[in-house]
Amino acid sequence: MAVRRCDDQAYVLDELVTGAGASNPVTIPGGEYMFMSNGTFGGSNVSLQFQAPNGVWGDIYVFSGSPIRSTTSPYNQTGIDLPAGNVRLNLSGGTPVNVNAYLVGLG
Repeated sequence: MAVRRCDDQAYVLDELVTGAGASNPVTIPGGEYMFMSNGTFGGSNVSLQFQAPNGVWGDIYVFSGSPIRSTTSPYNQTGIDLPAGNVRLNLSGGTPVNVNAYLVGLG
């Protein structure tokens, strides 16, 4: 039987963000997570990103092939399996106001 990492911590990716851009990276140990975001998205795409070993950031996709991205608040996505590394919130386009984002371990 495979051994899975478990993480039961909650990580604040960013709070009360106004304007497009990316948050500072947050280091996680890896495991299964839930991404939660709320606020006034204002037509902005809110997404969860992971940093590749070469330093490039990219959106995370769930096993179904759908990106973890939304323009509707509140947004919650569960069942996100991630390796150890850096994650961040990314807001692109629109005029987001007071956006909050969290990554919660399901350990």
